[in-house]
Amino acid sequence: YLYSTSHKVDSNSPLKDGPITIKVHGYEDAVGNVGKELTNKDITTPGQSAITVDRTFNKAVVKYSETELTNKDVVVTITFDEAVSGLTGYTADASNKVFTKTYVANTTETLTATDIAGNVQNIEINVNNIDKVAPVVSGIETGQHYKRVTPTVTDDSEYTVKLNGRNY
Repeated sequence: YLYSTSHKVDSNSPLKDGPITIKVHGYEDAVGNVGKELTNKDITTPGQSAITVDRTFNKAVVKYSETELTNKDVVVTITFDEAVSGLTGYTADASNKVFTKTYVANTTETLTATDIAGNVQNIEINVNNIDKVAPVVSGIETGQHYKRVTPTVTDDSEYTVKLNGRNY
């Protein structure tokens, strides 16, 4: 006879997150053969002796290489407390806990990370400080002489432009 039992751990389970201990004993077949006592070590993946309940996603920390206005690329690094997957376009370290991506232009996006237990977390990325377009000065021409001139300085960013050290 084959007998099996299971216990499903979900959001309604009374178990708390963390390791649990399993011990199976006192079982026998129809003719009286007693089964060996089993513990976590016997019923988990070889080399792994813990069974862990994990229903929550751990912390994610997002860091930007540049936080002020810049004309450089911005590298975003996301660090997790546990291994995750699902971050398309990012490069993962060997532990799958640290991910990096270089942004060459301003971008806002939502990433979805999934831990090994299937818990999901959305991470907001907002790179909004890259300005690689130089301002344009008009109203004057190279090589011309002016008694009085008021140049026009335009820039596609919302930030102050300086001409000869003066804000425009």
